[in-house]
Amino acid sequence: MVLTGHDKAVRALAVHGRTVVSGSFDTTFRVWDLITGVCKFVLTGQRQNVYSVVIYSSSMDGTVRVWFLKNGSLLHLLSGDTSLVGLISLSPTTLVSAAADSTL
Repeated sequence: MVLTGHDKAVRALAVHGRTVVSGSFDTTFRVWDLITGVCKFVLTGQRQNVYSVVIYSSSMDGTVRVWFLKNGSLLHLLSGDTSLVGLISLSPTTLVSAAADSTL
């Protein structure tokens, strides 16, 4: 199966059960059904390249967005970094992001 829909390079990928989440330099974050191949949601809002996805997306715009994957809605917008947020790690109680501005 090939999933198509992004207009630019896909740079982030995560799998959760039958759900695949992809992030692209086209600034979108897509949620796919792995069984049917259907794109369930196209999530927008990142203003620059998307580098990382979990149920969160991070971008060169210095933000992290928290998404509700059941309906594609944005739950939280986390800001404060001044450059690329390229890494995200998640525990049951904490989200940590690492940015190119040398901050966590």
